[in-house]
Amino acid sequence: MFDTAAVLDRDPAPTFDTPSHPGRLRCRIEGARDPNLLSRIVGELCRRSCVPEHLESAPVPGDPEAQWVTLSVTLSGAQEAAHLAARFASWPVVRTVQRLEG
Repeated sequence: MFDTAAVLDRDPAPTFDTPSHPGRLRCRIEGARDPNLLSRIVGELCRRSCVPEHLESAPVPGDPEAQWVTLSVTLSGAQEAAHLAARFASWPVVRTVQRLEG
């Protein structure tokens, strides 16, 4: 039987304190509260064979119809990171994509 607790205890929580890389995309995606938004983000990362270092989602305070997602992922370079951010922004359920510094 797979012991999830043991794996979680061994694996430190991801942080934004990882060294900078030209292909690192750190962003906050805000959009409609759509259950498929996270699935689409994960699907897009899988298509690129990328595993996010950080992925978090929560409702937008004061707006029950909206959610935000923060994401940190390392891609092949700055061009791919810019393309992925633009791709997220083009989705109809996404209101804004804000690139985070660091």
